[in-house]
Amino acid sequence: MTSAKSLAEQFSLTLVGPNNELSDLCSLDDPKTNGLGFLRSKSLPTPIPKIGALLVSEGIELPIDSSVSFLVTKDPLLAFSKIVPLFRPPFRPNPGIHPTAVVSDSVSLGKNVSIGAYSVIQDNCKVGDDTIIHPHVVIYPDCEIGKGVTVHSQVTIREGTKIKDLCTIQPGSVLGADGFGYVLDPSVGLVPVPQVGNVVLEERVDIGANTCLDRGTIGETKIGFGTKIDNLVQIGHNVKIGSHAILCGQSGIGGSSTLGDKVVLGGQVGVADHITLPSETRIAASSAVITKIDEKGDYCGFPAIKATTWKRLQVTIRKLAK
Repeated sequence: MTSAKSLAEQFSLTLVGPNNELSDLCSLDDPKTNGLGFLRSKSLPTPIPKIGALLVSEGIELPIDSSVSFLVTKDPLLAFSKIVPLFRPPFRPNPGIHPTAVVSDSVSLGKNVSIGAYSVIQDNCKVGDDTIIHPHVVIYPDCEIGKGVTVHSQVTIREGTKIKDLCTIQPGSVLGADGFGYVLDPSVGLVPVPQVGNVVLEERVDIGANTCLDRGTIGETKIGFGTKIDNLVQIGHNVKIGSHAILCGQSGIGGSSTLGDKVVLGGQVGVADHITLPSETRIAASSAVITKIDEKGDYCGFPAIKATTWKRLQVTIRKLAK
């Protein structure tokens, strides 16, 4: 239980209206008189829901007399994200090693590490302070995992992988599997090219469920600081991704491609191998990038072209059809 005034003081918000008591979170579709919700639009809904408190944007016109506590901030969703743990603390297992876990004697463990049931950590791995390894995780030899990392169940981390501080790996992901590389031997057919590189995640990288990052053939597959990768994404060998990029679900990046800082890939985007995308480039969902892009901007289509050109083409095609 807390109050609107207390939240305003703690998170540098401006309170307008009564100081309601709050004990839960809620949405505008299911408001609660003791609940806190958020609104990102620039105008209030009509009628105003019967909600305890509402985070709203600066500049929004507020009623003079209302039973709602309005908490004004520059970014309501950001403020809401910071407040959520007060009402719904994240699950954190107690530190310690579960009796069924298998941890090599050569593993170096930091303080307050939690290792869940049936997890396996092999030789010469390092695990930093406050890291959580949930049940049924397999970590191959010579891996380095930083501080405050969360590795969820059924994750496999192959040998030599380096995960820096405050990363989160969602269930079912595979880091460091062999890259997809073969060469034709006339006597036996396709022969796999040895994949002897590794995977490196910089700090604060999030990896979605059932996402796969292939190890480098030689050298690194590297994901930059603060990058967020959605579920079911495939990242090929030796791919380099900059900081604060966003890759949405079912996207695929071919080997040895380079994505700059703050690149955004919509869902089901395909990027061919050896492609370079400049920083701050955005690719619309279901597009295919098959040639190098030299200039940052918005792109879409197959093959991906500038969004403004693609839109004009769609209008022209519709006119041709008539």
